Amino acid sequence: MNSKYKYLGKNTIIFAISSFGTKFLSFFLVPLYTAVLSTTEYGTADLITTTGTLLVFILTINISSSVLRFVIEKRDYGRNILSYGFRVLIIGTLACSIVYHIDSIAREVIVSFF
Repeated sequence: MNSKYKYLGKNTIIFAISSFGTKFLSFFLVPLYTAVLSTTEYGTADLITTTGTLLVFILTINISSSVLRFVIEKRDYGRNILSYGFRVLIIGTLACSIVYHIDSIAREVIVSFF
């Protein structure tokens, strides 16, 4: 029973580090961003960052957390799990680039119309 709690604690720490590491880094970099950028530039940068983060979770189905979890639990199938995660990541990247190109084409059409 004690080994289950130890296993749970170890996995909790791994997931916490992977999940909150980037959030802590972003939090500590805000003073640097606000000192260097104007309000408009910081707002634009924040909008781009937020949109990118949202798109990463939508287009990759947050596969990185799933891969990490299943590789820890099922070490025998690690290569298959990593391969599947990589395929999902590639498909998400392709979908994101298609959305980006459609958006840039739409912007050009709108700007040329007005």
